[in-house]
Amino acid sequence: MPIRKKLKVISAVTVVLVFALLLWGYASRTTVNEVERFITREAPIGSSITQVEAMLDGHHFTHSSYYDVLDTGNFDDKPEKLRGVAHGYIGAITRNVEWNSITRWDIMARFYFNERGELIDYTIRRIGTGP
Repeated sequence: MPIRKKLKVISAVTVVLVFALLLWGYASRTTVNEVERFITREAPIGSSITQVEAMLDGHHFTHSSYYDVLDTGNFDDKPEKLRGVAHGYIGAITRNVEWNSITRWDIMARFYFNERGELIDYTIRRIGTGP
């Protein structure tokens, strides 16, 4: 096979592979709406700490243990709104759900539980990090 023809074949295969990788990356990303749906289906309000942890593990979220305090950080306003009702939380994250040339997007969630260890509320946020 002549060198010119080989270069054309290699170029065409490279373009197809790059396109396929980009399409795969776009199609396989997790969205906030998907997370909302699987929480509603697999760990709805009233679920136990163990059920929420199992759901997070099943969807490959990295998550904390149950914290028996309310964090007053800037993730959301739930600690203030749920004061006296919520007694602890679990924080969770799945990384690299989307990206562009300068920003990586993650999905973070926080699950709030009452004194009986029942899920009473949660927040899901898409967070971008970059330079």
